[in-house]
Amino acid sequence: MTLSKSGLTGAKLREAIHAAPTERKPLIEGLLYENSVLMTSADPGLGKSTTMINAIAQMSCGLPVFGVLQVPHPLRCYYIPWERGAQEAMERLRHMEEVIPINYENIVIKDQFICLDVTNAHHEKEIVATMKSDTAHWPKIDLSAQDPIYASVRGGLSGDEKASMFTRFSSKLMQEFKCANWFNHHNVKQSYSQDGSPIIKDDPFYGSIWLKAHCTGAYFMKKSDIGTTLINKKDSHGNLLSEIQLEFDADTYLSRAKNINEVGLIRDRAMTFCRASFHAKNAFTFKQFFGALGGCLQGVSTSYARRLLCTPPFNTILKKHKSNGGATLYEVTKAL
Repeated sequence: MTLSKSGLTGAKLREAIHAAPTERKPLIEGLLYENSVLMTSADPGLGKSTTMINAIAQMSCGLPVFGVLQVPHPLRCYYIPWERGAQEAMERLRHMEEVIPINYENIVIKDQFICLDVTNAHHEKEIVATMKSDTAHWPKIDLSAQDPIYASVRGGLSGDEKASMFTRFSSKLMQEFKCANWFNHHNVKQSYSQDGSPIIKDDPFYGSIWLKAHCTGAYFMKKSDIGTTLINKKDSHGNLLSEIQLEFDADTYLSRAKNINEVGLIRDRAMTFCRASFHAKNAFTFKQFFGALGGCLQGVSTSYARRLLCTPPFNTILKKHKSNGGATLYEVTKAL
C-alpha cells in the first residue's frame, strides 16, 4: 500500500476543520448516523436479526424505521448474514413486503462470505473486492450490516488480538465505502448464583473490550412483554435514544417503537437544523425549516412548525428578515 496523501497541517488543516460538518447526519434518527459503528447484542433467538432486517427494509424505501425514527432518504444497505445464510432474511422480507414497499434495488444480501475469516488478509481483500463489484452500480454503500459478527472470525472474538483485527476490518470498510457499520453480536452465556437463580447483569456484552471501544453506539436487547427493548449502553456522540421499546407483530415480522415521543423528535430536528444553520451562517425560509422537520410526509403540520418558531428556545435565537415580494428569512443569531 502506498500512502500518497500528506498529513494535514497549517492552513490546510484549518480549512478541513471548517469544511467538516458540525454534526453527524442521521441515517436513522436517534439510532444510526453517518461514519459511525453501531452494535446491538442480545441472547440467541431474541430477534436481533429480524430487527435488523426490519430496519433495512424500511431504510431501503426511506420509511421511518420502527414506524417512528426518521430516515432522510432511501438508503443502500449491504447485508452479510455470517451464520445462517440468506434464506431466513428473505423469508422475513417476504412477510414485510406485504406492508412495506421495499426497494430491493437498494439491498444486497451476500451469504457467500460464510466460512471466510475477516482477520485473514486474503479473505479481507476478497470481501472488500466483492462488495465493490456487487455495488458498482450504486453511488455508495450507506450501511454495511453484519449478523452475527462472531461467525466472521475463526476462533471467536473473546480475545483481544482477534477483536482488534476485527475492528481493523470494520475501519477498512468505513474507509473504502464511506459507510456506517451496524453489527449484531451475542451476549455472554447466562450465569447462575449458588441457589440456582439467574444472575442479572447490567450489560452482558460478550467479547474483548476493544470491540465495544471501537463502536460509537451500543445497545443491549432484552425481552419484554410486548416484544423487545433496546437499552443504550454506549453513545460516543450524544445523539442516540436511551431506550427503544419495540412491539413485535408476528404476522408481518415488523416492530414498532412504542415509547418514542414524536413531538420531541421533531423539536430535536429543529434544534439540529438551527445549529447547522448557525455554524454555516445560512439564513433559511419557513419552507426550508418545515422540510427539515420532515414535512407533511412525516406528519408535521405547518401550524405546528410555525408555533415552534415562536416558542423557546427558537424565539430567542432567531431574527426575522422580511423582504418585499420574497419569503421571510430567519437568521440564527446565537448558538443553541
